[in-house]
Amino acid sequence: MSNGSIRGDDTVAGIDTLTIGSAQTITGNGRIGPGTLVDNALAVINNGVIDASTFIVLEPGTNTFINNGIMESTTGRLDFNGGLHINNGVVSAGVSVLHYGGAVSTGRGVWRVDGGTLRVYDGSEIQQSGFVHVAEGLLNVASSSGVTTEYFRIDELGTIDIAGQVTVSDQLAVKSQSGWTWRGSSSLLINGGTDADLSSWAAIEIGGADLGIDPGNHIGASAGFTNSNFYIPTLIIGEESNAFLVDAFQNAGDGVTPEALYVGNLIFEDSLGSLNLNGLNLYFNNLTGSLAQIIDNVVPGDFDGDGDFDCTDVDSLVLEIVAGSNNASFDVNGDGAVDPSDLEAWLRVGGISEIGASFLPADSNLDGFVDGQDFNIWNQNKFTQTSSFCSGDFNADGFVDGSDFNVWNQTKFSSSIPLSVVPEPRAMPYFMFISALIVIRRRAFA
Repeated sequence: MSNGSIRGDDTVAGIDTLTIGSAQTITGNGRIGPGTLVDNALAVINNGVIDASTFIVLEPGTNTFINNGIMESTTGRLDFNGGLHINNGVVSAGVSVLHYGGAVSTGRGVWRVDGGTLRVYDGSEIQQSGFVHVAEGLLNVASSSGVTTEYFRIDELGTIDIAGQVTVSDQLAVKSQSGWTWRGSSSLLINGGTDADLSSWAAIEIGGADLGIDPGNHIGASAGFTNSNFYIPTLIIGEESNAFLVDAFQNAGDGVTPEALYVGNLIFEDSLGSLNLNGLNLYFNNLTGSLAQIIDNVVPGDFDGDGDFDCTDVDSLVLEIVAGSNNASFDVNGDGAVDPSDLEAWLRVGGISEIGASFLPADSNLDGFVDGQDFNIWNQNKFTQTSSFCSGDFNADGFVDGSDFNVWNQTKFSSSIPLSVVPEPRAMPYFMFISALIVIRRRAFA
């Protein structure tokens, strides 16, 4: 479509579903939606690209719009109006505007703001089981609308203006020094971390400058309760939900000032929820619930106590797992055993604490990417008795071998941060893949 409309009653007689193939692109100026007859509402399945280079309106009417591909507003405007949307791909506000005015959007994909503006209109809901990532540009959520997601991230060039509710089940990551507006009626709801395992709890990045007064009693200076200090008007810990605070990024401005979380109303929806300070400070004006629900247990994993989650820590853990000592100091997930599940827990809490997202299972240099550098580390140590994650023992069995290569292969060229650009394989010629695979195969049949 370049300039026109695709409608349920004027494109093909009796059409009820439009499928856009994986190699197809729709761009330009026009409308995709139902015709004038109610029974000719148009269901759309996008497996390709819908690119609003000028102005495209998506109106599924009483039917469903399913996105398995890419939908973006590059130089134009993309509008969703009415209907049910299921996003299993990527919806991106490029350098221009994307308006979401549908009833509800569900799915397991990603909503991104990549330099443009994403506006969620009154009465609309984005309920995404994947990610909402404000990389650059503005996310605007109206007062009677909401965004629900597992992972909600705001980067340095990202701006949010929230008048409705944001619900997070896994992690709020903030890497920003400006553009933080939560209006008086807005709220952040944490629905997650329902297990006893502290390492699996939802994580909240703090960003406000710690202006002190009485941190022991959570009494903060009035100057701290402002949007410029990453203030949240209402923080709700949902039913049976638990969260811990984390300070992965320096957001306070000068790079030196300690940070804290400032909340107007802190609400626990039941007596089973809790908020773990993790050695950080929290200030609030009003509390619904009990002070006993605010705990302060440092999240385990920094075994040498230097303030970092790094190779020294994860390699110490792998040594303990291989030794089978069951040293309680290394029981990251608190299940009474020191085993590979503690490595999985460490990768989550360590990554959240260092880069704002879980480390991946084959990220041997802990840089947030699984790429050629990690392969080279595995290749340099392959078929040795090595109890070191950062040397390629990704499954913590004491050996660097084909099973560890398989871990790398399953996650290769991926990123901890959703849809970040993953570097091309660095210093890893193709013949290295072939030689490694030949060696693995020979060992398998020896």
